[in-house]
Amino acid sequence: MSRIMIVVLSLYSFGSHVAIADSSDGIKPWLERMAVASTELSYKGRFIYNRNDDTSLMEIVHVAGENGSRERIVSLSGEDQELIRDQEGKVYLMNVGPPLLIDKGMRDIPLAVRLNDNLGRLLEHYCFELEKMDRVAGRKSQVISIMPIDNNRYSYRLWVDVETAFIIRSELSNEMGDVIEHIMFSDIELRKKPTDSMLEAVLYDEELVVANGNGSKAPLENANKHKGLWNVTGAPLGFRQTDSQDNVSLGTKKSVAYLMASDGLASVSVYIEPLKNAKNVLKGASRSGALSVYGRIVEDHQVTVVGEVPPVVVKRIGDAVIRSKMSQRQ
Repeated sequence: MSRIMIVVLSLYSFGSHVAIADSSDGIKPWLERMAVASTELSYKGRFIYNRNDDTSLMEIVHVAGENGSRERIVSLSGEDQELIRDQEGKVYLMNVGPPLLIDKGMRDIPLAVRLNDNLGRLLEHYCFELEKMDRVAGRKSQVISIMPIDNNRYSYRLWVDVETAFIIRSELSNEMGDVIEHIMFSDIELRKKPTDSMLEAVLYDEELVVANGNGSKAPLENANKHKGLWNVTGAPLGFRQTDSQDNVSLGTKKSVAYLMASDGLASVSVYIEPLKNAKNVLKGASRSGALSVYGRIVEDHQVTVVGEVPPVVVKRIGDAVIRSKMSQRQ
């Protein structure tokens, strides 16, 4: 359940279409409004999340701010869990006693911002279409479809609130056209300025935080050990390396290298760590619902690639991971 909730935190028959695949003129005003809404609106609501035939009901409070957003998300069905994500992207489990840091995370770039900022690049890989209007949670919505021009990425369908340009419903479909992830708000309160109750909902006592499951908030040893030593070469299938930083395997003290590759919309994470146990080796590609995973061994290191993309993409990216010559001499 925690993994599903973290994925949600990282987000966020209709007749004839108005195709604009060859021009951004029609879609650009919508994307500009959506980008503003995703960074400036605060909201509280309940939504249904369906993935891998598992349906969950959740409640979210999102407070926007100049230095980043803060969120609290509570599961209302299934396992009882409550998470808070702070302005730095760190995720805390809140219903087990003191706030427990379960994901070091990083600041996410909202989906709407990625679409707006990367439109020129995205038009190389996707077709954008405006569909007819629909209604979600009693609100008039413009449906926008984002269809890939090849089989190397998934398609998206977004329901955008006409009044505020907030994404109120979304669908993710695989390369076969099957819907593999669906998020839909059943009710929502949108505000330009957060209420006092919204602000209170995202607060927690930083002095009580327990990090990495070991009661310490201190940085782990060798935290910078791997930085800059690994890279994704080229731009396999249009996915370029966009980030390189240190990360920490959850629940352990070992540091791992972390890379990210993106086509401007979809993102793929790469984790590299020293191979210490030959019995726990991940090799080859697999898929579970929207998520594809690929593993290979490079110079006694386990390379693990994870992303909501077809298996061929994680394999191509994983096969493009190399260790720098400088690191090999160390």
